[in-house]
Amino acid sequence: REGVLRADVELRKALCLGRMGMVSQSVEELEALHARNPTWGVGACALGDAQYVRALESTGGGSYRSAHAEADRAVQLYQAVARAHPHMGGVWKRVGDALCLRFATSTEVKGEGSERMVLAKKAYARAVRARPWEAARWHDLAV
Repeated sequence: REGVLRADVELRKALCLGRMGMVSQSVEELEALHARNPTWGVGACALGDAQYVRALESTGGGSYRSAHAEADRAVQLYQAVARAHPHMGGVWKRVGDALCLRFATSTEVKGEGSERMVLAKKAYARAVRARPWEAARWHDLAV
């Protein structure tokens, strides 16, 4: 029980760092937390979210290669969570969002990038199936 409480406190600290604009420090804290608790879906999603934010920041600075790598890491984390914790419906939307960002920052052959968009659509479709009452999920699927 004490370990769970400690992990929750560490997660909240890392999230606060991110909200204060200290995204790299947040990622470091979340990576350490994830290394100690690799099966904790909430922690893995939080790390994926932080990586996704860092990818967005990289695009703002024009560093698309870095953004692509960060988005790729977020995709990997989200997909692992989705496989291990299929009840976490929100994770499929995150998979789709990260795949779209990967596509947008890609310098690869167009055919490979298009494949990522197909995978993003599939992820968005799974998000709709998980929570069909949420209109935003339908919007993502339609775009």
